[in-house]
Amino acid sequence: MLVDKTRVIFHEGEDTQGINVMNINAYPAFVQVWVDTGDINNFTQSPDAPFVLIPPIFNLRADEVKSVKIIYDGKKLAADRESLFWINLYEVPAVKTGLTHQQYLLMSMKTQLKLIYRPKSLRDNVTAAGESVSCTVEDNAPLALVCRNPSGYFLSYNDISVSFRGHRYQATAEVDLMLPPFSTQRFGLKALPQASLGTGNNITFRLINDAGEREEISHALNR
Repeated sequence: MLVDKTRVIFHEGEDTQGINVMNINAYPAFVQVWVDTGDINNFTQSPDAPFVLIPPIFNLRADEVKSVKIIYDGKKLAADRESLFWINLYEVPAVKTGLTHQQYLLMSMKTQLKLIYRPKSLRDNVTAAGESVSCTVEDNAPLALVCRNPSGYFLSYNDISVSFRGHRYQATAEVDLMLPPFSTQRFGLKALPQASLGTGNNITFRLINDAGEREEISHALNR
């Protein structure tokens, strides 16, 4: 399945938005959609998610496009920071008539994309918020990068790296490179040589903006 957005930003005051889902496979499929808080093992609508998707179940022929409406139920959310939820699309290939008694391999797929509620109090943009992030290096073995997000935005990155003598050493995370609002996160830096720490280190962030595009932000690394 192909979705026409990589994320959905719901601004305070909006009641509905939508996404378009296209079946890019050569076969029809049944699709179930729901919103939850990000549990990869969940397959039902979360009672904690104030958004519903209509229709929740539909089928798509090959190359067919379906519009899915996202409705906000008005539940009060945090006013000083973004709230993060996840749109889930679970697709199952349709089984041809006559094959139900034969052995075959049926592969389903689950796709997730971010659904972010943004309150009116957040007046900066994501890029400005990304520029406010500060990072230091913990020089205990193994090295680690500690980054602080002082903003109310969820900041997602395609890549975070520390440069030394013309080489870039990538930070690693257990799940993804994301900084929640007002949080401090620790990322691995195992490949960075211990002796490289000192003056002259720069850190580069490849921030993912609201449009799903990458923006590069670089500055000196604090120690």
